[in-house]
Amino acid sequence: MIMKTPRISVLMPAYNSEKYIAAAIESILNQTFTDFEFIIINDGSTDDTAKIVDEYAKRDNRIKFVNNSKNKGLIGVLNEGLNLARGEYIARMDSDDISLPTRFERQIAYMELHPKCGVLGTWFQMFGNATNIVRHPKRINLLNLLRDQHVGHPTVMIRKSVIDKYGFRYDPDYKHAEDFELWSRMVMITEIHNLPEILLRYRWADTNISVVHSQTQQDVAKRVKQNILDKLSVDTDIQREIMHIHKRDIARRPIRKINIDDTQLLSVLRDLGTFSYMPNSGNMGDMLIASATMNWFDANKLKYVRTAPNEYPKNFVYGGGGAWIKNYTAGMKPVLGIMQHAERVVILPSSFNDVPELVKTLDERFVVFCREKKSYDYLTAQKTGAKILLDHDMALRMTRIPKSPKILWRHLKRTWRLWHEKMTLPKTVHLFRADSESLNIHKTDFDLSDAFKWFGPYTTRETIDFAARTMLKFVQHFDTIHTDRLHVAIAGILTRKNVFMYDNSYGKLSAVYEHSLEQIPDVYFETKENIKG
Repeated sequence: MIMKTPRISVLMPAYNSEKYIAAAIESILNQTFTDFEFIIINDGSTDDTAKIVDEYAKRDNRIKFVNNSKNKGLIGVLNEGLNLARGEYIARMDSDDISLPTRFERQIAYMELHPKCGVLGTWFQMFGNATNIVRHPKRINLLNLLRDQHVGHPTVMIRKSVIDKYGFRYDPDYKHAEDFELWSRMVMITEIHNLPEILLRYRWADTNISVVHSQTQQDVAKRVKQNILDKLSVDTDIQREIMHIHKRDIARRPIRKINIDDTQLLSVLRDLGTFSYMPNSGNMGDMLIASATMNWFDANKLKYVRTAPNEYPKNFVYGGGGAWIKNYTAGMKPVLGIMQHAERVVILPSSFNDVPELVKTLDERFVVFCREKKSYDYLTAQKTGAKILLDHDMALRMTRIPKSPKILWRHLKRTWRLWHEKMTLPKTVHLFRADSESLNIHKTDFDLSDAFKWFGPYTTRETIDFAARTMLKFVQHFDTIHTDRLHVAIAGILTRKNVFMYDNSYGKLSAVYEHSLEQIPDVYFETKENIKG
């Protein structure tokens, strides 16, 4: 009989696991993705582990039960399982952990979208004697491994074609750090990623290997790191790669370059000829947008002037970002008035949510750029006659920290306040908003984006660049940033920080994250489930 090849082979060793193994098995059998074989290898247990597994195997033919009469040890069993696996992917599982129901569904979807990824871990939450969430970086390289940042072993899904092509197996000479040693070899030939979602609950107990064999594990890990360093000393290709990573890591060029296709936006703006540009009135985040926008205009040699007070220009380009939500409609009336008189209007990439006043104004004169699909779908459904396009936030086009030839004395007190705040805040900082868009569920250390208060639409270029520079320099001071302000997050992204994003009251950050930021290393979106955890 020809057996159908499963998409996933789940590999779970078990030794004296009678207390927890039923829950572990149930968590796999209850996965939303069901096309798998479940290889459970009992490694000579002396309790009722084998009996429990056998009962499950009789009820579900996806379980392939291997009952070893003698104990081989974890590494021997893992390699035995790799030899038995038939699936396109191999998913690891420990006999005392809990996989969340969508784990396989989410991991296989990610690996299908990222064919260069050979190993995919996930975030996980401890339970038992600890409750913290473990968040490893999105992309793993040699520097991460040297810093003890890699993947949670029981969370991984491995592409079997990579295992087969290079003959990878766990090395018995690296007991208690065999996974770390395997990643140190695999990272040389395939990409190792972490999916920034909690998809496994990891049981932490006094019997864990990391507790019982802590010193041995550390000693073996040191040997692995020395192997990496020895390899680096003789392999010039890897030296070049690690130096490239290192240079990027220490941020000699402090602004991270975000690759964005500008073809669509440039075409629309060049078609206008000379246009009048008005930045959005608002906070420091809006000034970050404005500074990036005008620098981008200049770099692409676009012909523009700044909108003057009481002017009604023929070709009008507005803001980007912007307060396009119902709460702020009254404040946008002067801008709507300019738009009503213009022959052609372009609204740079913004978010839109329940804005009937704007919808009434939109017609065939308008080209409106949305910075996420949620806004695009909303405006497209209104059938206004305007051309609605999807693009990315203008601040992501920032290529350098703006220069400021001198301190602007009118802002000296505010600058001093920012400097004082920066020096008194921890390196992991919480910069949440305190306005009507806030969900009011987060503790904040400081509301950075409103630190300079209100900027007007006719603010000078000098002040705009100064505000953007101040914001970026402030954020540069920290290692990790938690925020529900989009442009505080973008400032952190541009300056290469670890950024954790939280939604605002109408879901702007999650939508922008999904459209523009999800693939950027060290940038994470905190779901309600993660926050609760």
